[in-house]
Amino acid sequence: MTTEKMKILKRYVLAEFLSSMAFGLAVFTFILLLDQIFQVVNMVVSKGVPAGGALFLFTLMLPNVLSLSVPISALFGGILSYGRLSSDNEITAVRTAGIAHMSYMSPPVFFGAFLAAILVFYNLNIAPKTYAAFSRTYFEMVSRAPSLRLEKKTVAHIGNNRIYFEDRTKDGTLRRVSIYRFDDGTLEPSALIYASSATAVFSGGKVVFRMYSGAFQKADPKSPSEATSLRFARYDVVIPVDAGAVHSRSLREYTSGELRSEISRLEASGLASLESDGRSTSVSALRTELNLRLALGLSTFFFTLIGVPLGLLAGHGAKTSGFAFSLFVVFSYYIFLAVGINISDIGALPSAAALALPNAAAAVAAFFLWRAALKK
Repeated sequence: MTTEKMKILKRYVLAEFLSSMAFGLAVFTFILLLDQIFQVVNMVVSKGVPAGGALFLFTLMLPNVLSLSVPISALFGGILSYGRLSSDNEITAVRTAGIAHMSYMSPPVFFGAFLAAILVFYNLNIAPKTYAAFSRTYFEMVSRAPSLRLEKKTVAHIGNNRIYFEDRTKDGTLRRVSIYRFDDGTLEPSALIYASSATAVFSGGKVVFRMYSGAFQKADPKSPSEATSLRFARYDVVIPVDAGAVHSRSLREYTSGELRSEISRLEASGLASLESDGRSTSVSALRTELNLRLALGLSTFFFTLIGVPLGLLAGHGAKTSGFAFSLFVVFSYYIFLAVGINISDIGALPSAAALALPNAAAAVAAFFLWRAALKK
């Protein structure tokens, strides 16, 4: 076959792979976003958040999902595209023409390697910034409407207070609200404040619950069976909030440079952990986060390595079972990933080696799949 025809074949195979991968990317991204879609709709419908703000928050969620959906879609693209080529006897025709296996199997692999390099850079440097923007935006919404952190028919703990309410109107007003106050070290509430409705406003390190049409009951420590009751038309309940906890920074918001800088600083100081933004962060946790991002980015390449021969071996079954095959491989991969994270966290192995475990397992699986596909 001439060089020009070989290029046409490679472009044809790559185009088939990319179209299948694009379909998989749309499907898997949608699946991974289902829970977030529900939360955004719930924020608009039941928590009174403007639709524009909720939509912007949703767009900030999308980039963070790509770290997971891109590798899965690469796997799905390989299974579906090569399964289709095999079932339509196009692979048989190419082999009959005496074309080497790598000529039609390598294009997606090289593309997978290129995509993995991009995703590694994305996970290390861009995804943390989009996640930080999401956290900032959500915090701003919560600052304007702290009731976003409160769910109806659940008990919220704020300091020594327990807050419960039955329902929430579209404008954020809470219905049938009860606030139980507990003194330090006591198991029984010292006071109960309930109202038919209330609003919540965050201001200056405190949450102010403005209660309407209710009553205040205070227990007598000497006579628990007796209580002082006072009815009110309006009553403000002020609860201090630890602002540092609200502004805590997740490790997911650290870029790779910041993670490495923190690791170097801790190692130089001889400390095992540091107190950062009100939370304890160990060196092992920092290393785990860094190597986890590398592993997830590189998984795109290894998933492509698995998808191509698996599609060839599946043949006709790939069209109907491609989704199931993908889920099985991903499920197996994440079992190894969970094991690697635990090993890294406890320091049983160097973090880089522990987080390389899932990709090493994928490489071994790919080796046997390629050997079987080349013999077919």
